[in-house]
Amino acid sequence: DDFVEPCQDDGLCKELVGAIFGCHVAFHRLRIEANQRKINEPSSTEVDLMERKHQTQVAVIGSSDPLDAQTALLATEAGRLIAAKGAVLICGGLGGIMEAAARGAKDAGGLTVGILPDYRKESANPFIDVALPSGIGHARNVIVAASGDVVVAFPGSHGTRSEISIALKLGRPVI
Repeated sequence: DDFVEPCQDDGLCKELVGAIFGCHVAFHRLRIEANQRKINEPSSTEVDLMERKHQTQVAVIGSSDPLDAQTALLATEAGRLIAAKGAVLICGGLGGIMEAAARGAKDAGGLTVGILPDYRKESANPFIDVALPSGIGHARNVIVAASGDVVVAFPGSHGTRSEISIALKLGRPVI
C-alpha cells in the first residue's frame, strides 16, 4: 500500500475505472456467449484471434544507419509487400532499414513490431505499432531472428550478421 499513490485527478480516475469495468463487462459477455453456443463453434472474436495467432511473421534486419535513397526505397517496398501478404513485420524497431521497412508496412496497412535494445518505448521509430523494450542490447538480435518465420536481410554490420547466423542456426529461411 505504501507504493500506491491515490489518484489526484478525479476525471482520470473515473475514466480508468470505466475502462476497466468496460473490459470486465466485455469479457463477461464473451463467457456468456461461449456458454450459450456449442463448444466447437468459436465466436467471430475467437476466430480473429486464432487467425492472428497463425499470421506469418517476417523479420526484417539491416543497418540502423541513415540510408541512401535506393536502399531506403528497397526496404520500404519490402515492408509494403510483407504487409500486403498479410504478414506481421518484426524488426529491431530503430532507424535505417528498420524504419524504412516499417514505413512501407504501415503504408500498406500492416502491423509492425519493434524489439528494442533499451528500456524506452520512445526509442522506437514512428512506424512501430508494438514497441517491446527489452533492455538487453544486442542480445535482442536473437529474439528478432527467432521471431521471424522468414528473415529478410538488408546490408548491415556485425549485428545484422549475427541475426543471419542465428536465423540459419534456427533453420529459418534467410533472404
